[in-house]
Amino acid sequence: MKDPKGLDIAKQLIANCDAVVENFRPGQLDRWGLGAEVIADINPGCVLVHVSGNGQTGPDRDRSAFGVIGEAIGGLRHLTGFPEGTTQLPPARTGVSLGDMVAGLYAAIGLLSAVYARQAHADAMARSVDVALTESVFSLLEVCLPEYLSTFKSDYPDVRVALSEQTSERAVQDVAKGLADIAIFSEAINPLELEIFPYRQEWLVVISQRDHPLPGKKAIHFNDTLDFQHVGLQPGSSLLGQLNSEAAELGRSVSFAVQVTSFDGVRRMVDSGLGIAILPDGAVLPVAREGRLKITPLSDTWARRTLYVGVREAGALTLAARNMLIRLIEKPLQTGIGNKTS
Repeated sequence: MKDPKGLDIAKQLIANCDAVVENFRPGQLDRWGLGAEVIADINPGCVLVHVSGNGQTGPDRDRSAFGVIGEAIGGLRHLTGFPEGTTQLPPARTGVSLGDMVAGLYAAIGLLSAVYARQAHADAMARSVDVALTESVFSLLEVCLPEYLSTFKSDYPDVRVALSEQTSERAVQDVAKGLADIAIFSEAINPLELEIFPYRQEWLVVISQRDHPLPGKKAIHFNDTLDFQHVGLQPGSSLLGQLNSEAAELGRSVSFAVQVTSFDGVRRMVDSGLGIAILPDGAVLPVAREGRLKITPLSDTWARRTLYVGVREAGALTLAARNMLIRLIEKPLQTGIGNKTS
């Protein structure tokens, strides 16, 4: 790529392809003269897919990371380790390069979603997909939270853990005011002055009664759901704000039959036939086994969201709260995953 002839060949290929997939360190394409703006000029509809160790943004973007590092930082190697005090050996490998494979799958899913969106909207808008090895692995560990809480309570039986379901905005405000120690919230919310740490990825899905006339597809575009009555969360919810914003971009609005204060309330209203709803997969999948509700993933690229853990100041937390934070993010605080926002 440093040879002008090679660069010309690359540009000729880009002019006639659907997507460019690269896994160099962030900024390398720009240094070669093949940044996002150059690619968009050559082929406005070309999808640019980045696969890197820590993503294109954030404090660790320039740190190199391979599959094994992604598995370690993402928390997977914690699950493959040995009981404490039994050996000095490092955690065992998973047998396959799971970090690379999961990141590759996310890249493929993101690429296909972006191409689908381009065709569905019949536009040539530049689209990009940003996949990080560490986040890809981290997204697999959502189901471990109940176990973490259980083991945390076992390790610290005298500590009382109070969990409260709030909107992301309210959760951040409560921590900022000192009314709570830890908040888990959506990327769409301003973290104020909180110190933040990546928690996990979530996907938005549509839930409906099984006999609802919603098209029976493996995935559905948000625009198609706007033909039906919705059950939504209360004003102030980051999810509600996102849905209203995306509907406005389409020149439409969400028609709410009823709005409630919790995910559980939304599920109950949908189960009662009051409408369909869009919720994070983590709020739906635990009850999916009951079989009463139909779950359909949203196909829109914005349907994948990042959740963060936020605290006022990690170093000033009580011992119990600090231990809980460590348990949630599965990495010692001094290693610097978090960054203070201002």
